[in-house]
Amino acid sequence: MDHLPKVVDSVKSHFGCESARDAPLENEGGSGTRGSNWERVAFGNEGMTGSDFPDSVVTIFTFKLLESTG
Repeated sequence: MDHLPKVVDSVKSHFGCESARDAPLENEGGSGTRGSNWERVAFGNEGMTGSDFPDSVVTIFTFKLLESTG
């Protein structure tokens, strides 16, 4: 999930880091969260993090993930 070119391009652009090779994935939580959601520390209240926020948003990262995976 994290090595999709459109997602990586979005990470590079958003974070201003041309050397980025992937989007950081959650490294904590249970089996449904760890490794399959965006890292909350990096992506905040993005809806695809493993955290529940009342003001969750869907960002370009998730749109590019969905676009890349159909």
